Amino acid sequence: SLENPLLDNIETMRSPVHKDDTDTMLAVRTALDRGYDDITLISACGGRTDHTLANIATLLFIREHGARASIKGDSTDIYILEDEKITLSPDLSRYLSVFAISEKATVSIAGAGYPLDNYVMERSFPIGVSNEFTEGSDCTVEVRSGLAVVMTVKK
Repeated sequence: SLENPLLDNIETMRSPVHKDDTDTMLAVRTALDRGYDDITLISACGGRTDHTLANIATLLFIREHGARASIKGDSTDIYILEDEKITLSPDLSRYLSVFAISEKATVSIAGAGYPLDNYVMERSFPIGVSNEFTEGSDCTVEVRSGLAVVMTVKK
């Protein structure tokens, strides 16, 4: 129902309203089937908390299928890390949070107000919430074992 000439050359997919997958999951399955290995969901942390959680679960699905996964939004960016490191530019207008998704995750954080060195995070204890970037230096988050979600959120 959207009429916009800018969208004329963009592929669209139609699906039934009543289905077993979310629209996002259908798009992700298509991207994975086409061989994409780095998938970013745009504005996937909108108004409904249930959809936000579904989209974080979708990031896990993407990772389980061998691709990198992230969400980019106006106020929140989310990354899923497993045995890898991410470097983030310092943004003093945002919080940085890191949580274990697997039962435990070994995490190092540098360039933040609360650095960690090979800290074993537990899924049931949110010690990684509301960290802050250090002015003037990049921030690195490294997950050496386990699975973790990294979030930056506007203050």
